Amino acid sequence: MISINPKILAGFDNTLKMRQVPFLLRPDYRKWLRYFLDFQAKYPQPSERSAQVRLFSDKLRSKGQTEPQVTQAADAVSLFFTSQQKEMAVRSSIRPVTAPQAVIQDVPEQPSMPGCADSPGRKVSGMVCEPPEPPVPEGHSWRRKGRYDDWRCLRKTEYPAWDSIVVLLADEIKARHYSRKTLQHYANWTRKFQSFLSHKDPAQLSSQDVKSYLTY
Repeated sequence: MISINPKILAGFDNTLKMRQVPFLLRPDYRKWLRYFLDFQAKYPQPSERSAQVRLFSDKLRSKGQTEPQVTQAADAVSLFFTSQQKEMAVRSSIRPVTAPQAVIQDVPEQPSMPGCADSPGRKVSGMVCEPPEPPVPEGHSWRRKGRYDDWRCLRKTEYPAWDSIVVLLADEIKARHYSRKTLQHYANWTRKFQSFLSHKDPAQLSSQDVKSYLTY
């Protein structure tokens, strides 16, 4: 069985704590992570993380694992992907941002959400998941053809730290196979929270900030 890099394991354990995975279940989550890394090393993997989770789950079923075990294993892998994304965000946040594209480019390419207007060879410019309509040219209104652009929450802004949070959110939602509409709603609430706090540095947020927003 493959051994886990101590740095990767530390990041994974931190994610387990943040997600409040019960302490007694954490050894099982680490076990599934070892199984998954071993699975990655032995078999060719697709680029899409959701496909990796699906193939790993199918492998576990073929080995006689029960559905609750498969579900727990899939959750462990999703949390592993989340821990990796957080590590990427931390590394990008300590670099000087020299270009508008810097933060988004530091994040590995992610699979399109179901229904995304994406095709091979076409770059998605400045968005986590571009809506079917073309992007609004700079200086134009967000309203086009009389309908409000509900996807503005996914576009990059002048606040790269918050943009990174939206990217992490999108990755988590994709890994858990949620819909684009769920991503849209969650990202919208994230941007509303950001606006309420006057774009306060996310690293400085506290539970009181959350309470104040909920009261508001």
